[in-house]
Amino acid sequence: MENNFKNVNPFYKLLSQGNRIPDYDAILENAATDSLICNSVISEMQCKRTSYKPASYRRQYYADYIYELIRANERYAYTYISNLNYSEKTYQAFRNAMEIRSATPIDRFVHSLTFRAEAINNGYVALTEQGNYLCAMALTRMQIDNFLIAWAGLACKDRDKFYTYYDSGKPINQLEDHKKNKLTQGYIIKSYADIDPLVKEIYENGNEYIHPSHVIQEASIDLTNGIQMLSYKEYQCPDSLKREAKKHMMIANNVLCNILCRWVLLKHGKDLGVSDMDADSGKQISF
Repeated sequence: MENNFKNVNPFYKLLSQGNRIPDYDAILENAATDSLICNSVISEMQCKRTSYKPASYRRQYYADYIYELIRANERYAYTYISNLNYSEKTYQAFRNAMEIRSATPIDRFVHSLTFRAEAINNGYVALTEQGNYLCAMALTRMQIDNFLIAWAGLACKDRDKFYTYYDSGKPINQLEDHKKNKLTQGYIIKSYADIDPLVKEIYENGNEYIHPSHVIQEASIDLTNGIQMLSYKEYQCPDSLKREAKKHMMIANNVLCNILCRWVLLKHGKDLGVSDMDADSGKQISF
């Protein structure tokens, strides 16, 4: 399964059926090579703003924010976020689609996820620009955690109880889904692995950086001429690991955005839960 989520997000079917997409201002990247896009690898790209002709279009539906987001990323490797420097624009689109006007439980929950996602991305960009990938890669696991809690909320049999637990800081791993499975991180990541095994790989890889591990120990020494103990500033992250880190962070953000689409639909009265995640492209959804 590809990791651009165009085949599973619930809005893409409507987009492909000829819905009118207005002209708008979009932030675009210079095109990557076909091979890089096919391999879902985000390379170093220069961003530029392209202005489209003004249109007298007025949004009529909450889903228009999602339509525009998908359209703006059609030519790139990922559906929702193709450059972390502009992820705030993406998460603002989800908040707009949620039509957050009051502090209801669902509004507070989704807002907190997008708030945290933006903060994590900002930290990741700052750390990688400084070359501190050992710390930055732990943030990828934190972004996956946003996805896991978003999944748990949709899967929970008693959402009111979920909101209460989340608001009060209680662990939600004792809550259950409709099949009486406890909503632990292990259960959620295993469930989603059937749809996309790469997300489980990213989660497990992130554990090596978010906790003390052999990976960090190996990075802290240089075996070129005997054993040399390094300071973290002396560590040189291999280019292959830098590319993998970028790819994993992009996927973590896009899988979060994909689940946020379901929260948007839930806010507007369409409860898809977490069922048929791999069959959404065949669903007919009306607004």
